[in-house]
Amino acid sequence: MRYSVKIIETLEKTVEVEADNPIDAEQIAEDEWHNGEHILDADNFIEMRCEAILSEQKLPIHIVILDPGEKARTDQIEATTTSFENIIGGQFRFLEMPNQKAAFVIPQNEKHRMPNRGIYNDEKEMLRLLRGTVFICGYKDKRPCSLTEEQIKKFSEQYRYPEKFFEVNGKIRGQKIKPKELER
Repeated sequence: MRYSVKIIETLEKTVEVEADNPIDAEQIAEDEWHNGEHILDADNFIEMRCEAILSEQKLPIHIVILDPGEKARTDQIEATTTSFENIIGGQFRFLEMPNQKAAFVIPQNEKHRMPNRGIYNDEKEMLRLLRGTVFICGYKDKRPCSLTEEQIKKFSEQYRYPEKFFEVNGKIRGQKIKPKELER
């Protein structure tokens, strides 16, 4: 599979300016830079990082975010590794939702993360416990994309309320937290 990768270089240079306050100082330095008075080159190099672009969509993608103990919320983000890692809190992987054209984006290592939501089959048996902050995005040809309006509505409703978890006869069970419980 081919990916587009942004290569981002950071250059930095400290300059002295006369100003009445820090905000004015920043504006003067920016104006001087625009006028070509401060040229940054390879000698001002600080760092370089690469950021894979995960979707062919150029616009932000629509997602549903599920935080432990919180109601589901929607957002728009860039489909880049950095954006995904910022939400998840580190490295991530995709957990495809069969026949849904969507995927959960979950932490690579869930071991010490708070329980979040359960994934259930039609008989309401828990198939998997999601841990930590996760989100749902569209998923097509093994790549993330924007959720459709219908998917946003469906997943926002399906995963609206957080769950609390307990063990019964050696099995983990989940129970939705009622809205009144969330206010406490």
